[in-house]
Amino acid sequence: MLVINQDFPQTIETENQTEFLLEKAITKQHELRFEFLARNVDINPLIVIQLPNKSETLQDGVERYLETKGLTYENGQLAIWLSDRHENLEGIDTSNAKSLAVIIKQAVATGWDCPRAYILVKLRDNMDETFEIQTIGRIRRMPEAKHYENDILDSCYLYTLDEKFTAGVKMALDKVALNACTLFLKNEYKNITLTGEQRTMITSTRNPQKALQTIASYAEKEYGTGTNKAENRTRLQTAGY
Repeated sequence: MLVINQDFPQTIETENQTEFLLEKAITKQHELRFEFLARNVDINPLIVIQLPNKSETLQDGVERYLETKGLTYENGQLAIWLSDRHENLEGIDTSNAKSLAVIIKQAVATGWDCPRAYILVKLRDNMDETFEIQTIGRIRRMPEAKHYENDILDSCYLYTLDEKFTAGVKMALDKVALNACTLFLKNEYKNITLTGEQRTMITSTRNPQKALQTIASYAEKEYGTGTNKAENRTRLQTAGY
């Protein structure tokens, strides 16, 4: 399952959209890492940060923010894969590789495969980008080629404010792309309870012939109807039918 923008407020108020998305992704990465360690599985989930082409200013902002979170090229926790720049890519597909995040551009290298990639941060630069299905495919692989019977680990995560890209995701993945939102119940409604009732004696199948016979028997008993249709009509009309 692909979960889109989990834990986002209904109204986003932020001075920096890029930092907002990256913070959400890092928080989710820590949550996934904790879930794996709780199962004694040494997998370090990877964040894929996709930038538009020709976005040097945006890239610089991403790198500076990640540095404040302790993710740098120097300490090996940040990798980059661009046509003219490759850093910390050796062994990045290893389940417990050191890097937490990798920066890529719109045109991703063909054949790039990293099963531990769990989170995609899709950034935009003053315009919507065209959706490409292979971009989502890079986070939909399971790191051990199996499910864990755990909703957190059996899902991958997309964080983006690119509405055109999100629309493309939903169209391509249909029911396996889930919009995530948190709703809060107002205090005055928290004490309301509803009782569900179901009649268990009613079967799902119906026999029209038996139903008609039952109705006819009821009418005969209650209103004295018989085989005379004209008389039956009069009796039923008198009874209010």
